[in-house]
Amino acid sequence: GASQADHALINQFQRTHALNQRWFLYYDDWIANQPLYSLISVNSGKALDNPGSSEKAGTLMQQFTYNGGDNQLFRIEFIGDGTMYIKNYASGLYLGLEKFSPANGVHVMQSFLLKSSDQKWYFVPSEKH
Repeated sequence: GASQADHALINQFQRTHALNQRWFLYYDDWIANQPLYSLISVNSGKALDNPGSSEKAGTLMQQFTYNGGDNQLFRIEFIGDGTMYIKNYASGLYLGLEKFSPANGVHVMQSFLLKSSDQKWYFVPSEKH
């Protein structure tokens, strides 16, 4: 849904243009010659967050009040086909989808880089309304 609460899990859903599907890509830091970003929900103002800086594959991502922690920082790795991998700085793991499923409602999790389609992301510029 369109939760504004801390700890709300992040899931995927077909594009509806709703605010809960929009994220700000916020430049946050520069480490080891690479930029790091935070992803901030337009709907809630909360950051995409790796709970407790978990290093465990399969950990579900949540939204949480922005605090600038390493668990809220991500590297963008461009693949070259218009898509990218998104890597959590704290864990070194990549965003993907639970059970590798393309279904609506599936949670976003972190896992090792498998180069599978569920780990490929792209950004769509927001239309002005």
